[in-house]
Amino acid sequence: MTLPALEEHIQKAHTPIAETILVNYVYDIKNWLEPYLNGIKNHVYPHCYKFFKKEGKVQMKYKAWANDKTWLPEASGLQILNGVPDGTPSLVKPEFRKQLETKQLEESVSKCKRMSSEDRQWWRSFIDNEKRYRQKWEAASEELLKNHKKQQWPLLKLKKHLSTKVKKRKDPDQEALEQNLEDLLRKADHCPNVSYFP
Repeated sequence: MTLPALEEHIQKAHTPIAETILVNYVYDIKNWLEPYLNGIKNHVYPHCYKFFKKEGKVQMKYKAWANDKTWLPEASGLQILNGVPDGTPSLVKPEFRKQLETKQLEESVSKCKRMSSEDRQWWRSFIDNEKRYRQKWEAASEELLKNHKKQQWPLLKLKKHLSTKVKKRKDPDQEALEQNLEDLLRKADHCPNVSYFP
């Protein structure tokens, strides 16, 4: 199987169709944001979050479950960032030593008996491109990486998301069932409040 075939199978396995993207580089978002993060705890327990802008600051509210009615905290939301990071995050340099050697990949492809000649050709081309890709990364200067990250930074290309609210019809019987289930779930699952570190 080739990567395009794998992508096609992934897309067909989901409804609605999943979008698959081959990632050639990754940004070090964690280290870029870390100096600006407010320390919070218990944020691993809720299952539903919303982020919104209020008075120029991005805030977060959460619910234990998507069907809970109340967003917490009930007053203003938690402010995740205490500032806005400057510039662009660094690119993460791939660690090829943790990946399969291209020689091993070539050997695996040659041993595979069920592969069509078209698939073999695709893998040969992929391995040749992978060799060039690895050489490019190993030879890349810091200046080249700086320029590349500025050109590829996707955050500036994103369009503002406009939320749409869907009106739901109210069914009293369904609401009563949902409320009963919600009460049972609340008793079964304890979700501590997300808060700042002391």
